[in-house]
Amino acid sequence: MSQPDAWRMIRRRAAAACIAEEIGCHTFRATGITAYLANGGALEHAQEMATHESPRTTKLYDRAKERLTQERPIQDAFMIGVNEVATGAKSAKSAMTTAAEKANAAIHG
Repeated sequence: MSQPDAWRMIRRRAAAACIAEEIGCHTFRATGITAYLANGGALEHAQEMATHESPRTTKLYDRAKERLTQERPIQDAFMIGVNEVATGAKSAKSAMTTAAEKANAAIHG
């Protein structure tokens, strides 16, 4: 899949999930770091992967103690989907569909 095709797919999935905010490279970077930390990754390794100079910057991505709230359901559902793709548990299309369903359920109950 070409990069433009991938971005079109992501935009379609975001629109289907009623995600109004812009999704870009930083969304994936932040989601990857957050997923890594949420799954028990070491802060020092996350800092190195993110090329952050200060561990305090990387610590901002550590949401392990947060619960899914009305303010973050989309990001949290998206993070779950990205993690499923990263671990090979699901295809990108399947994971994005699941993430959209989880986000909608979290928002609409």
